[in-house]
Amino acid sequence: MKRYIVFLLCLCAGRSGQAQIPQSEITPRQVEVSFNKTTHLIFPAPVQYVDLGSTDIIADKAAGAANVVRLKAAVRDFQAETNLTVITADGCFYAFDVRYADDPGQLSIRIMNDLQAQIPEGKAPTVPVRLDALDGDDAARIDSATEQIYNNDKPQIKHIGYKRYGLQTLLTGIYIDSEGWLYFGIEMRNDSRIPFDIDHIRMYVRDKRLPRRTAVQDIEIIPVRRLHPLSEIDTGKTGRTVWAIPKMTIPDGKALHIDIYERGGGRHQSLRVENRDILAAKPIPESR
Repeated sequence: MKRYIVFLLCLCAGRSGQAQIPQSEITPRQVEVSFNKTTHLIFPAPVQYVDLGSTDIIADKAAGAANVVRLKAAVRDFQAETNLTVITADGCFYAFDVRYADDPGQLSIRIMNDLQAQIPEGKAPTVPVRLDALDGDDAARIDSATEQIYNNDKPQIKHIGYKRYGLQTLLTGIYIDSEGWLYFGIEMRNDSRIPFDIDHIRMYVRDKRLPRRTAVQDIEIIPVRRLHPLSEIDTGKTGRTVWAIPKMTIPDGKALHIDIYERGGGRHQSLRVENRDILAAKPIPESR
């Protein structure tokens, strides 16, 4: 088995005045790869560097996920064991021995750093996937915040709503977390006799007053996470969702709009949010 030696220069003054160079050994982790299947390595921090020991294997970061590396055999049934080296943004160095297997024992492997490895078995938290759309933030943390809002969302906004066609749409709350992500709680109730099928929901910033013959230039806001997306509101039913968007404020003279469109119908719903509403965002409610 191959061994990897990492040399750390330590300037310790001895009697001879010469620097002493201690060394520590890193034991590679074992990974199997296949020609027909993809192995995913999930690291605790964004991946900064990947090096392959031979052309028998191929590896790259998963699209949109900063801390996931996908690994595959480039050559079927390669015999010689090769290696893979990964360095992550938190300064951790990982070494792997890679061998071929038609049917790898594991296809999704959570890689722990030394601190996580000290957590008792069965107590380790779910490893977060860090998405590029979240600027490398922890998707699990944002998902947890949306869950907390959904489970604790007592309306703290009462002036932003739309009621027409037997439908009532409310913006129940705007929240902000410690990293600056904004969360919108939205509620729809259908008191009509016709189910409301949602075609799509659009969020955008637009000028409050548009001069005649002026082209509309909307700034689209794309949510990074949506909890319980709304698709259909049956008669007499209420639907709720929570959206997470990047930190933002609204320039003077503009407003944030949330439009909900009915599939094949005309019962359009619209909410308008002012800058003062966003500036009044509340902290994430505590779990019950």
